[in-house]
Amino acid sequence: MTAQPERFLQNLPEIFHDNAQLNAFLRPLEAMLLGDTAALPTEGPGLREIIQSLPQKIDPHRTPDEFLPWLAGWLAVVLPDHLPSNRARMLIARAGQLFAYRGTRKGLTELLEIVTGGTAIVREPEIVTLTVGRQSVVGVSTYLGRDLPFYFEVTLTLPGKKTAAAETEQLEAGLQSMIDLAKPAHTRYKLEVTFVPETPSADLPKQIGA
Repeated sequence: MTAQPERFLQNLPEIFHDNAQLNAFLRPLEAMLLGDTAALPTEGPGLREIIQSLPQKIDPHRTPDEFLPWLAGWLAVVLPDHLPSNRARMLIARAGQLFAYRGTRKGLTELLEIVTGGTAIVREPEIVTLTVGRQSVVGVSTYLGRDLPFYFEVTLTLPGKKTAAAETEQLEAGLQSMIDLAKPAHTRYKLEVTFVPETPSADLPKQIGA
């Protein structure tokens, strides 16, 4: 059975009469203005409790999981798909510092380690420059290196066993999208992902009377 709409709601067009959210919003306002305090709702959090909980909503360590994408959007942070909530909270909490190091080796390394929980190494290969001998002859004793300019390599070591090929490709695609957003636009890179199986801790045998 549908509850009767509040008196304020009856003054609105009929299309709004069955709007439960609008009904709940107008009910306490109507009760206060008309002096009918007995009609004030007692179920659910009150307005004061909702206002007092706002600081919690913008704290990445205390906000509910469903608020994490909303909070990340405030900071222009793109949360990868299937990112555990604890790592999403770490990423949001460090967003300001990561923006300060965006486009640097330090920033990219920290970003990858926060998201994956692995160990990231960002390396820029040493470029062989123009070499000139004591007696230089063009094309004979002089040469120019053929290294790629603006190039770096990313090695990411993750704990656990190597996943299936399809899952690995999906993981690498997600990492590449993340690196593309964090690196300088003019640079190129190579990504290598390796897995290190976790070593189970062996319990030492206990000796009675030792």
